[in-house]
Amino acid sequence: MMHRVLVLGAGKIGSLIACLLNQRGQYEVHLGDMTLDAPKHLVEDLGLERVTPCLLDVRHPDAVGTYLSTHQFDAILSSLPYFCNPTVARLALTHQLHYFDLTEDVRSADGAKAFFRSPAYTLTMQTRILAALHAVRVPGVGDYLASAAEADSPRAALFFVESAEMLQAQHTASPVAAVLTDSRPLGAVSVVDRTVSASTPSWSQADSTVRR
Repeated sequence: MMHRVLVLGAGKIGSLIACLLNQRGQYEVHLGDMTLDAPKHLVEDLGLERVTPCLLDVRHPDAVGTYLSTHQFDAILSSLPYFCNPTVARLALTHQLHYFDLTEDVRSADGAKAFFRSPAYTLTMQTRILAALHAVRVPGVGDYLASAAEADSPRAALFFVESAEMLQAQHTASPVAAVLTDSRPLGAVSVVDRTVSASTPSWSQADSTVRR
């Protein structure tokens, strides 16, 4: 029996997994990446008969969802950066697919499951916070989503949603290098002209600057 698997990310890890699954002879693999170059070259150079290269970008989850529905996969394997995995986990949950995170980012995976099962968030709120965090895509985003899963009421959930949207606005104005996750308020670090700026997008928009 052939199993159909989608591997997301055609870097070293994703490419290796695609090759190993191809060798097993029991898997039909689709190897997706933001561009077709890497998966296409891998398939052509190594003659991988059971691997299909595909153009998939998780920044556009609706398009990925359509691809999942069209091809009827059994599982998704993600070798994407950890901050992309909450989106991938949600797609797997929505389409009732097995999900495996090759980065072994357990906190992000567990946090994503808790977030999507939380009664404090409406579907609209989930969409808003994911869109905001995905627009930033820096270290710490996965941890923040795990913290957001702890919201115990719609009001608390709204705080996390609006904080994420404020972070997105800040990132647009001045690129953020990392999200600080050692406290419930969302904090971020920006680097501009060799200046490290730590800020908290709270109701007061308080910030502080530290020179290197």
